[in-house]
Amino acid sequence: RGTTRHCLVRFVYKGELRIVHPGQVHSGPSGWYLRGREEGSGVVKEYVVSRMSEVSLGGPGSAEVLDEVSRPSLDPLSWGEDPPTEVVLAVEPDQLVLVENLLGSPLRTEDGAGGLLATYVVTNRAVFRWRLYELGTRVRIVAPDDVRHEVLAELRTMVSTR
Repeated sequence: RGTTRHCLVRFVYKGELRIVHPGQVHSGPSGWYLRGREEGSGVVKEYVVSRMSEVSLGGPGSAEVLDEVSRPSLDPLSWGEDPPTEVVLAVEPDQLVLVENLLGSPLRTEDGAGGLLATYVVTNRAVFRWRLYELGTRVRIVAPDDVRHEVLAELRTMVSTR
């Protein structure tokens, strides 16, 4: 109720009284979480709801409306493990839905020679490569060269004989 009506939320947490401008409530590994900004701080934090006590709400409109607070994605493809790199894939139009199921929506698509060119911003190259392997011949890396060489080198190690 506090998040939808923009009510300040007061509660005791880890032995201290907290006054929080709530952003959202969501589930997580320890149950339900309240995400919000504590009064007097510029930092958005998360509080495990089951660890709160003496919870009370201020009146409607007593809390500041926080900017959209995004949750980290559970998809490792979106994790910022590597510097962002734009990767262009050639995709047959009838395969685009499958490609999007594994890689998400492309930054942009355009018509290219022999199919669509789909551009993705890649921030986790290892997961991106694994998903490319799952797609197999449904996609072809057009650019950049360093990503194509990285994939080729990894594939060579998979098929090399010892």
